[in-house]
Amino acid sequence: AETNERGKKMYEVYCMICHGPQGDGKGSLFTSGKYTYPPASLISEKMLAAPEGDIYHVITAGFGIMPEHGSMIRPDDRWKIALYIKNELQK
Repeated sequence: AETNERGKKMYEVYCMICHGPQGDGKGSLFTSGKYTYPPASLISEKMLAAPEGDIYHVITAGFGIMPEHGSMIRPDDRWKIALYIKNELQK
């Protein structure tokens, strides 16, 4: 429970603005029109099939238009975000 709570909190701080509260890619930067390219949906078939390690790696190193967040988020918090995505958003 502590892991999910910390993962949720870190997701809200670092991820939600782009990926949205449900992880569907409809965060406020996109829905407001400030960001014209839609962020990835974390609840797509592709992401449902991705293991936590892939999510951790993308948070760490970035992918495509998403910049790296490894310099901003501690490794244990990156794992907690990945687990929150898998255990809560992808239910």
